[in-house]
Amino acid sequence: MDQLLNNSINRIFIDKYTKEYVLLNRYRIEQNKQCVQSQLNILLQMPLNEARSNEIIHIAFNYYLEQKDKGHCLEILEKMDSNKPMYAEAKMIYDIFLDHKANYIEPLKQQALQYQNEKQASIYTLIAQQYENIHDLEQAHHYHSLAKQALHR
Repeated sequence: MDQLLNNSINRIFIDKYTKEYVLLNRYRIEQNKQCVQSQLNILLQMPLNEARSNEIIHIAFNYYLEQKDKGHCLEILEKMDSNKPMYAEAKMIYDIFLDHKANYIEPLKQQALQYQNEKQASIYTLIAQQYENIHDLEQAHHYHSLAKQALHR
């Protein structure tokens, strides 16, 4: 990979963002936490267009959420503040998975009715996690089952 990225032709034709993005994904696959964090820092500091910036912010948030790293998630949430829809969804996910809150159940139940397949499954999963947060395992199991059903439609 390093040879491919650094050969003279690719150094000319592959822009810096693409090279850094490829390295980020390589380190994610290798599960090299230190290098992932370094690559995220590099990419988050690069001057990017809005679409690329939002993509990197989203990747960073999901990575730190997976790592259960509250501090970095909060830093990324601050970067999202200008993108209100992205921020609202990420804040809800942060609240559910890292702060173990359960105050989104009813709005998500209403939202789930508007979708099908993967989107509906993800909403049901968020509902199930909230029921787990309040130790209602019967409801959690019910919504996990609904999530699986939504995926198989």
